[in-house]
Amino acid sequence: AREAKDAAARAAAFERRANAAESALERASLEAEASGGGHGAASDAAVRDAEARIAAATTTLAEERRERAVAEDALRAKIRTLDATQERLLSEIDAQTTELDRVDDALETAMEETRAVEEERERALAQLESSRARSERLMEMLAEQEEWERDAAESAATAATADAPDVGGGGDGATPGGED
Repeated sequence: AREAKDAAARAAAFERRANAAESALERASLEAEASGGGHGAASDAAVRDAEARIAAATTTLAEERRERAVAEDALRAKIRTLDATQERLLSEIDAQTTELDRVDDALETAMEETRAVEEERERALAQLESSRARSERLMEMLAEQEEWERDAAESAATAATADAPDVGGGGDGATPGGED
């Protein structure tokens, strides 16, 4: 942007100098016409002087126009370079935007997959907890059943022992079912 301002300032300066050279050329032409009507050495000197100033002004104007053309060409080249740079940057931005969109899509897909896996994990944990609770209840039921079976076996053994006659004679001498 600064270079463009500098080039514009140079172009304006060239324009001012070119206008000044054109004005000098016009003045010299008018002076040559005005002095061309007389005769003699003074008149010839004035004409030569006017022609010299016209030639100098014409040369200056041509140089100013060449410098201006060079400056304008440089400015156009700079503008083309800036345009190309802008296009390249816009292309890079588009490419980066496309890449970001792709990454966003991949991230969204990964997040959806993660949510699905998390939901599946939660279901599996719930099933595991349910299975653990059932296993604990079954273990409790088995323990209760073993205790009942043990109690039943002990009760049966106690009942069998209480119903069985004393065969060894070793006791207190009492007979079952009677008193002495």
